[in-house]
Amino acid sequence: MTQIPPEVSSQLLLDSITANAIGLVVLNSDNKILFHNGIFAELLQFEEISLVGQNFDEAITWVYNHRKNSNTESNSLQKWLSHANENLQFDTELDGRWLSIAKQTHANGLITLLCSDITQQKNAELSLRDTKAEIEVLALTDELTGLANRRYFIRHLEREINRSRRNHHPLCLAILDIDFFKNINDTFGHAVGDKMLMHFSQFLQTHFRASDFVGRLGDAEFAIILPETKIDDALQVVERAINSLTNEELSDIQYSFSAGIASFPGELTIDSNWLLTQADKALHIAKSGGGAKVVSGASD
Repeated sequence: MTQIPPEVSSQLLLDSITANAIGLVVLNSDNKILFHNGIFAELLQFEEISLVGQNFDEAITWVYNHRKNSNTESNSLQKWLSHANENLQFDTELDGRWLSIAKQTHANGLITLLCSDITQQKNAELSLRDTKAEIEVLALTDELTGLANRRYFIRHLEREINRSRRNHHPLCLAILDIDFFKNINDTFGHAVGDKMLMHFSQFLQTHFRASDFVGRLGDAEFAIILPETKIDDALQVVERAINSLTNEELSDIQYSFSAGIASFPGELTIDSNWLLTQADKALHIAKSGGGAKVVSGASD
C-alpha cells in the first residue's frame, strides 16, 4: 500500500472533517484542549472565542454558563461531560439538540473527539418511534371511546385470571349493555348513538375504581374486570352505577343499561371464554327482565 506523507494525511483529514460538518477536538492526557476546529465552535456556539489551552470540562461548562438563551440544566451538562470522558461513542441531547460523539485515545496519549449534529436524524427516529407507539395504541383501543377494544380486554382478562388463580384472590367480570340501543339509533340517528357510547364510556370510567379495567366489546356492549372483588360486592357496585345513570341526561335523552356478572371460581380449567360466557348468560337474563337490572351468573 502506498504511504501518504504525514503532512498530506493531516490536511486531508482536516479537509474531510470540515467538509462533513464534523467538530474536532484534540486533548492531551491532562484533558487540556490542544486544538478545536471551527465546526466544533459552531456546534457549541462559541465561535467568537478560542478554548485552546483550557481544561475541556471547565471550558465546556463555561461556554454553556455564558451562552445566551441557554436552558441547559447543570445535571444534563454534567451527564454529557461524563459521557464524553467515559464512553467511546454515544448520542446525547444537549440544549435541545442531538449530538453524536466519537472518542479515540491514540498511542501518543492524545485524545480526539469527533462531534456531529444529528438532530434531524434523531428527530426522525423519535417521530418514527412515536408513530409506532400510536399504531400500537390504535391496535389495542376502541377508536370511538378510547377504551380497550375486545382483543386487548380479553388479553388483560387472561392476565387477571392468572393472577387471581396464583394469589387465590377474588375476581369478577361484568358485561354491560345499553338498553334498547338499536331503537335509540333508529329514532335519533347514529350521531346521537355515538355520543351515547362516548358518554357511557366516560360514565363507567368515572363510577368504577381506577383498579377496575373497562373495555368495549362491540356495539353497545361493554365489560369491566373487577379484581379483588367478591360477587356480592360487584353486584352492589354495578347496582349503584345503574341507579346513578338515571340522573344523567344526554341531549334530553335518558338511557339505562343492564349487566351480567360472573366470578372466577379459581379452577385451573377456567379461562376467559368461560367467564365471558357466564357473564353473557347473566346479561341476557337481566335484559329479558326489561333492562336496568344486574344479574349474577357463576359464583364462588
